Amino acid sequence: MKVKIITAILSVVLAAGAGTAIFFYMNQNKQEPKKEAVETTTTDPYAGMARSFLTGEYIKEKDAKRRPYAVMINNIQDAIPQSGISKASIIYESPVEGSITRMMALFEKPEKVNKATPDNNGKIGSVRSCRIYFAYMANEWDAIYCHFGQSKYAKRFLKSGKLDVINSWKGQNAYYRTSDKPAPHNCYADGKKLTQQRKKLKYRKNHKESYGGHFNFADIDKPYEITDPNAKDASKKVVVGYNYNNATYKYNADKKSIIDTSMVQSILM
Repeated sequence: MKVKIITAILSVVLAAGAGTAIFFYMNQNKQEPKKEAVETTTTDPYAGMARSFLTGEYIKEKDAKRRPYAVMINNIQDAIPQSGISKASIIYESPVEGSITRMMALFEKPEKVNKATPDNNGKIGSVRSCRIYFAYMANEWDAIYCHFGQSKYAKRFLKSGKLDVINSWKGQNAYYRTSDKPAPHNCYADGKKLTQQRKKLKYRKNHKESYGGHFNFADIDKPYEITDPNAKDASKKVVVGYNYNNATYKYNADKKSIIDTSMVQSILM
């Protein structure tokens, strides 16, 4: 009897020991589940954007595809102050005749020019007539050329179909006259109506697929170093060289802005 009891006890102890050994063995060899590698990505700050052909800045991709509007702007005393030109991305200034200059302002979205009056969606101007070299420059930007009036020798090119125009005979409703200035210096363009006339005249809204822009812009996040030993330092001051108004531009490093220090008295004559 004692032998049976001892045998039973030994069997229990052995069974318990075996169970404990198996438990520890299984837990020691139990592998923890592998953690899946988490893919880290850097958010692209320019996602859904593209560089403007005019400024090199990142803007909405659909806006970057849009053709600009090149508007002829008056630049003599009777026309000053001008309206809307602070919203232009690029402004050309060139001599016309005598001692005066005229400007051509390129707008990416003329309809966004600030409202000047309660019933006007964008006052731009005053708008003046075409000069043939401005028309060629507008075409280089694949722009819609906007002017009111033209020199006689420019008509042939303006009517050749090589340039989309909004003017006094083709899109006249985009313009209006004010009573605050004497004619012909009181003609203004309505930014919103310019875009409406573009649609009415069935001009292309977007650039041609082959259009590559005028400028090769440097990387927006990296400074561009000029290595040409003959290059002149333009980091502080640029003198354009016009005899008419001594156009000079200075860079303000603190404000990161350019100041136009032109002497305009001569062009206001």
